[in-house]
Amino acid sequence: MREIDHALPRVFRPEGVRARNIQVEPLGMINVDSHGNVSSFSPELLGYKNADYGDFLLGNINTASLAEIYRTCVDSPLFRDIAKGIDACRGTCEYFSVCGGGAPVNKLFENGRFDSTSTSFCTLTQMVPTDLILEAFDRFEQNLPDDGLPHDGNAVAQPAAQPAVSPAQPPRMP
Repeated sequence: MREIDHALPRVFRPEGVRARNIQVEPLGMINVDSHGNVSSFSPELLGYKNADYGDFLLGNINTASLAEIYRTCVDSPLFRDIAKGIDACRGTCEYFSVCGGGAPVNKLFENGRFDSTSTSFCTLTQMVPTDLILEAFDRFEQNLPDDGLPHDGNAVAQPAAQPAVSPAQPPRMP
């Protein structure tokens, strides 16, 4: 249910509005440990070590400005490989417009690389909920009568009557 709740605004959004994914944006998600060490992209990376990326730390708030930490992040092999994964998803996945490139930490832990694509996490939190939402919407649309109003049994549902608003009163919100 939570995944569907999170997917709804990503599936039904205004034309041209990109689905934001803070997990792939440099410092879109800032994680700070008790010593002031900063990582980004996922809290699970804070305190984790990896042969390719070391300790995933991008700086320390006690010794570096946020601007310096941001530049370190953008110039890091960590972000370079996450960006490659985003590009791979953009080029191969029909769900890219909904997720915006996935969850880098899941790519690393499930596939062993940031520059990979689909994960089980992606399937369960993006693909399946999106498919369920679109399937339900299709069924709803198919059941609409020609007048576009939902039916209640054999009767056509009528819009709720709106109270008259006098010019002296501001309109009431429904």
